[in-house]
Amino acid sequence: MVEHQIRQQLVAGLAERTRLSREVRRSRVLSRLVRDGYQEAAEAEEESALIRTLLHLFLKSGLLDAVALYRPVDNAWHCIGQLGRWQGALPVLARGESQLLWQAPNPLPPWLAVLGEPPLFSRLAFSSNHELALLIGLKSEDGHGLTLSADEVPFLEAVLSLFCELIHRFRMTQSLKKQTTLDNLTGLPNRLLAFDRLQQAMVGHEKDDGHVMVLFLDLARFKDVNDLHGHWLGDQLLSALACRWRAALRPADTLARLASDQFIVILERAAKAKTAEVVAAKLIDCLKAPFRIQGKEITVDAHAGIAMYPEDGNDPSVLIRNAEAAMAQARESDDTRYRFFTPALNESLSRRILVEQALRQALGYNEFQLVYQPQVKLDDNQVVGVEALLRWYNPKLGQVPPDQFIPIAEEDGQILPIGLWVLEEACRQLAAWRELGFNPVMSVNLSARQLRTHELHTQLQRLLEKYQLPSGQLELELTERAVLDTSHPQVRQSLAVVEELGVGLALDDFGTGYSSLRYLTEHPFNVLKIDKSFVQALPERDREYTLVAALIAIAHKLGMDVVAEGVETAEQLAILQSLQCPVVQGYYFSRPLAPDDLLARLERRGQHWQLAL
Repeated sequence: MVEHQIRQQLVAGLAERTRLSREVRRSRVLSRLVRDGYQEAAEAEEESALIRTLLHLFLKSGLLDAVALYRPVDNAWHCIGQLGRWQGALPVLARGESQLLWQAPNPLPPWLAVLGEPPLFSRLAFSSNHELALLIGLKSEDGHGLTLSADEVPFLEAVLSLFCELIHRFRMTQSLKKQTTLDNLTGLPNRLLAFDRLQQAMVGHEKDDGHVMVLFLDLARFKDVNDLHGHWLGDQLLSALACRWRAALRPADTLARLASDQFIVILERAAKAKTAEVVAAKLIDCLKAPFRIQGKEITVDAHAGIAMYPEDGNDPSVLIRNAEAAMAQARESDDTRYRFFTPALNESLSRRILVEQALRQALGYNEFQLVYQPQVKLDDNQVVGVEALLRWYNPKLGQVPPDQFIPIAEEDGQILPIGLWVLEEACRQLAAWRELGFNPVMSVNLSARQLRTHELHTQLQRLLEKYQLPSGQLELELTERAVLDTSHPQVRQSLAVVEELGVGLALDDFGTGYSSLRYLTEHPFNVLKIDKSFVQALPERDREYTLVAALIAIAHKLGMDVVAEGVETAEQLAILQSLQCPVVQGYYFSRPLAPDDLLARLERRGQHWQLAL
């Protein structure tokens, strides 16, 4: 009896030690899964790879012979990963019990019968929650692995919960990576990822690899698309364009979006410069077919600049900057849509950066001034108007030409405070002249951005009242580009406000832009200015003569005044007189002058002021 009790105690003790040993081992396995699993979740690139690694970590623990992970789809469980001694791909499982422990020779439940009869394993365990399910198989119990008994259910649930947590963490990490490295609109790599890939390409480049090439692409007049059709349609256009360009490139090429309408392409191992030239031409040709968005056909164009590593720079930012400089050169060219970077362009880019920096301080440092070019009435040589022209002198840069700083001011929005200063200074000068009896029409150039602001009405009204000016003595010059976006409600409202105030409107540089005659009939312009490029072609070119004659005739028929710009020779003046052009301006009469210098050139005859020639 005593011997039997001792034997029972020994058996119970051994069983307890075995149980504790199994618990300790399961605890260690779970700890390793947590440690290694979190590291794998942080480093994995694909979710399927992470799932396979987690299953491998579990399987190599030695606790089981086979493991599979399932995901719910509709009303069934679909296998998303399996490892171990399964035979073939695991089938879809019907949604059965959330927890199941099975042991041979008991029959398999119907929803697991698809695993095969007779089953490959002596024991099976199935544990599931609302996100995942774990299927585990044991061929035989060896004393060290799982027994798939009831006391192991918490362990299986813990493993399943851990897998859920790790997969969630992986997805969150990938989402954050996408937010920080991918463009939200197009899904393309953003500036950060583009710089990283370019850096990797440059670091991994070897002498025999050819070149790493960067193409900097900029869309032409994309701002007009946004302003004319709205930013939503502009976004859709960018998405469609990105898809079209992505399809035109090789899988190994990187297409990235740097800014609103700026993209780069990174070409690795390009054997010769011709490769980049072919790619640039191909991408630009892709844009010939219009994009159809919301029932509208939208056509855009692009310019490209090309820089090569190692010739054009040994740093990603330098290489991209040089490609951008080449693009800017292509944009200003009439004969090509793409350009290769040259050292001479570096000087141009450096100059632009200096201009940008100095321009931000120019207004505060009183570096701007206005000069005035007289407009002469041909039938009596009376100065009937002056055009206010902006000049900028910087102590370090010297005299900066308007065609260098005005486009920069337009791009970054500085044109708004600068434009307001121009309006104020021109009105102040006109008031000073009026006190002397000189009453010309003051013509001031207005930018497209100013036309789209709600403050234009208030600004004009304030200046007219402050300087006690008749509204008819102030005239605003607008280019065709500035009035292109007449579908924009603020543009139409601004034009109506100008007309309501009685301020004159002149259509400047007519014939050099979109040249739509509807501008002359749809909007309250009372002056048509003929661009100097047409005037200066007289009399050598018959086509220009015909065009100038037609424009003058059209303006007369519409009851508009005409001003011909850029008159430099007596011959040009004679032709314009024969065509009955009423008013001209140009170097033939006078360069733009400072206010005192202009007054010194004038002779007063009664109420009229004439230039002393």
